[in-house]
Amino acid sequence: MQKRPKTLVLVASLGALLGGLTPASGWTFPGQESWYMNRGESNLKIGNYKAAIEAFEKVCDEDPDNRQAMKSLAVAYEKQGLKDKSIEQYDRYLERNPDDADAAFHQAETLGWSRYSYRRRDSLKYYQQGLEHKNDPRMRLKYARLLASNRDTNSEAIHEYETVLKSNPDSGEAHKGLAKAYAWEGRRDLALYHAEKAESLGVSRSELSKVERDMSDRGPRGPGPTVGGDFNLISQPGADYGLGGFQLTSLGHVGLGSSVTLSAQAGMEDYWHDTSSAAGALVTAGLEYRHDAIHRFRGKLGYHSLSPLTAATPAGRKATPAPGGSGTVTGLVEYTYQGDGYSISPGFERAIKYDSFLSIVGSKTIGTGLGQARSNLFYTDMKFKPGSFDVGVRPYLGFVTALTVSPNEVLGADTSVEHALIGEEGGDFALAGRNTVQLAHYGKDQSAFSGQGAGYFSPQLFLNESPSLVAKVGFGDGKSLSLGAGPAFQYVRDNSLPGGWQVGADARLSYAARFNDSLAWNLGAGYDQVADAYNRFEIDNMLTYTF
Repeated sequence: MQKRPKTLVLVASLGALLGGLTPASGWTFPGQESWYMNRGESNLKIGNYKAAIEAFEKVCDEDPDNRQAMKSLAVAYEKQGLKDKSIEQYDRYLERNPDDADAAFHQAETLGWSRYSYRRRDSLKYYQQGLEHKNDPRMRLKYARLLASNRDTNSEAIHEYETVLKSNPDSGEAHKGLAKAYAWEGRRDLALYHAEKAESLGVSRSELSKVERDMSDRGPRGPGPTVGGDFNLISQPGADYGLGGFQLTSLGHVGLGSSVTLSAQAGMEDYWHDTSSAAGALVTAGLEYRHDAIHRFRGKLGYHSLSPLTAATPAGRKATPAPGGSGTVTGLVEYTYQGDGYSISPGFERAIKYDSFLSIVGSKTIGTGLGQARSNLFYTDMKFKPGSFDVGVRPYLGFVTALTVSPNEVLGADTSVEHALIGEEGGDFALAGRNTVQLAHYGKDQSAFSGQGAGYFSPQLFLNESPSLVAKVGFGDGKSLSLGAGPAFQYVRDNSLPGGWQVGADARLSYAARFNDSLAWNLGAGYDQVADAYNRFEIDNMLTYTF
């Protein structure tokens, strides 16, 4: 047999080493696979991800069962910013290597992003796959949180949280998760128990606020019905804008399972100004549907029987409802998307303008009328929590209707920013700085009380900035007090006068007391000075009982 020259063998070997990614199939010599692997790992370390990808792709093409090459290729894709290709590669790798818990957890976390919400089931699968091979409490908590984000898997989340507590009874995160999960199920006793445990283990009260909202008297979750009463008092000294009045209502709400809450409120209201007064009935029905922990829908429909009074009334006689007058239908429709640290709530609301007696009740004679102003607004409520800040933004657009006058276009935005200065909300004492800004523009000024007016504050431009300090004191046993106050710097411009700055004020006081798991009392008071139009004092007193 004729021997091949040694030089030819050496050239062939060097050609295979230096030939890049060729040939297309089969290794030229033993050890070439290791050479490509080393090349890929070296380029991965120095950040040359493109070269690393080429090397690992070559190995995977020639040896689809090379475990390390498959995983390293997924890592290189991710480092290069090719996220979708990295996910596809991890899918292939984990299908062949289901015992790699760390890779499964990594893929589960990635697919848990909102961008890949359509693959939520796969995220759950990979968490479960990883936990079968590695009991990682941190990953089990993440798995439980994802389960708890959908009501259909909420009971499974409870099981996972309980599993964490078996190995670590002092896990504040597990107790917090159970508090939220049990609140979602309407199991108040267990929710309160785990909320208290979580707080005792260092979880901040602010992080447990959603649990309190889910069981609050104004919007309980679960089957336990709530009944109560509410008394609201308004005092607004002044000439044209002078107003006094109150609402006295009974209320109730009940949860139908963990997804639906029905609510109702009924009672009477009475308002007066000088010698005029008007009283009527009011009723409101509401529904809230929680598709899961992320998506929520709510709606309200109300009716106020107040109707316009006769405009011409003899001296010394009380004004009476005008013939042909009608009440007012109010309503609200809103959808909420609850993200991680933020929420977005677009909606529409029709409401009474409570600026003056005329804007609330109105007056009417044959062929003409004044007041009875009603706002109709499309809005989007946005709430964010960047770090220690609480931020709220509410842009809106709509119109105001009133008797006789044409609809008045309005657009604006309300914003608020709050930042903790001392202590932490839910502790014995906390002090926060808050700044609110209101901006509104009306197409027409209908502030007048005659002619083309409607008796509600509607300048061409209104800007109100109110910095304030908010003190919050916790007394223990479910009792808390909040007081906030500060100046208000207001810019007002109407159609006939140049703009000018004025100084107003804003103050709020609230007290909440929960006497036991069922009985709660909420008292609120507020003061507003709106430019030179009016000063308003308001008190709201509510007592509720949850069965």
